[in-house]
Amino acid sequence: MTALTIALRNLPANVRGALWMLAAAGGFSCMAAIAKLMGARLDSFQITFFRCAVALVFLLPFAMASGFVATMRTKQLGLHLTRSFIGVAAMFCGFYAFTQLPLADAVAFSFTKPLFVILLAVPLLARSSAGAAGLPPRSALPAWSS
Repeated sequence: MTALTIALRNLPANVRGALWMLAAAGGFSCMAAIAKLMGARLDSFQITFFRCAVALVFLLPFAMASGFVATMRTKQLGLHLTRSFIGVAAMFCGFYAFTQLPLADAVAFSFTKPLFVILLAVPLLARSSAGAAGLPPRSALPAWSS
């Protein structure tokens, strides 16, 4: 092991997590910039296809090592296919936004994702919007008398 690997393993878990988040933010920033550049020559469908193809190349060895058939076994195939379809459609919409809008505007719009998660948690997960926002449910609050 290298000295860097040892030093990283000795860091507290929350610091390692923060470093992973920074690395992810850097990766997503690079992906958005590359999508913006590629949008001048390629359609958003093509960009989405190549992004998924590259992800498959990186993830397939892990899936094969863990037993591909066992990895893909599920009792909720319909839900997984629905989630996959929605994920690819959202990725396409994101790449389309990156290619058609100024990059700063597209990134600013992407910051609205948590708002949509809160709004969609109510009908899809049968949760109150207060619980989805991390607030305690109304029943957990003390009854204040006036």
